Amino acid sequence: ACGVTRVVAAMRDPNPRVSGGGFAYLRQHGVDVSTGDGEAAAQRLNAPFVTWMTQQRPWIIAKSVHSADGFIGRPDGPVRLSGPVADRYFHSQRAEVDAIAVGSRTVLVDDPLLTARLVYRERPLTRVLFDWRLQIPASARVFSTRSHGPVIMIVGRREAERRPGDVQARRAWGCDVEIVADHDMAVAVARLADRGVLSLLVEGGATLQTAFLQAGLVDRVQALRTPKVLGSGIPMPTWPVTHWLVPAGTEPPRGRHDRSISLGDDVLTEWDVHGTD
Repeated sequence: ACGVTRVVAAMRDPNPRVSGGGFAYLRQHGVDVSTGDGEAAAQRLNAPFVTWMTQQRPWIIAKSVHSADGFIGRPDGPVRLSGPVADRYFHSQRAEVDAIAVGSRTVLVDDPLLTARLVYRERPLTRVLFDWRLQIPASARVFSTRSHGPVIMIVGRREAERRPGDVQARRAWGCDVEIVADHDMAVAVARLADRGVLSLLVEGGATLQTAFLQAGLVDRVQALRTPKVLGSGIPMPTWPVTHWLVPAGTEPPRGRHDRSISLGDDVLTEWDVHGTD
């Protein structure tokens, strides 16, 4: 017979209810199973599921686009920084993640649609709006795109208790409202995990990304540097990498699965905050 007699598995299933069960079955039927080869690559490939299963939260990407002089935008209105090649790349990324998150300030200033455009997306895309103080109005364009996927609003408990009618109004808009203690990021992302969100892309703004970073909830950082110069505006956040703070625009330490790629005139640098190797 020329059947398979040896199987190499890159990683064990992180689900404790089934982990090792497949290996045991194969071994009982005379198949030699070994593990470890390619484990780092497998962990990266399955990072959303592994994080969701072991930490009960989504795998989180913090993405920022900044000018050549280190600004991510202006406080008085939207600014387009990225070029068409980068735009298509990031819309492709939106098509791959479970959910995308922004803060209330981003909605008030930029009024984004928060949809995956220029590419095909088979599944609904969940949009998460962090609106601790119930500031986002019913006229926000994201509410006109509910056919693309659900909209979840994260609202602070203090404001929700003070303005219960406004919470009900948002539910009447078709939003799912999650009420958590003010700025409790860990509970907020745990609620998303309970809803089956395995991967979350945090796109803006600086305040929201800083809150995720300070809470130690970011797994991958993406910083897109564009050739445009703003002269002034909102500075990009300072990214933590392992136990260090890396000043804006500098390279992360080696060995954290980092890379830089050109996207037209823009350059994307990304790295895993906690490391995967």
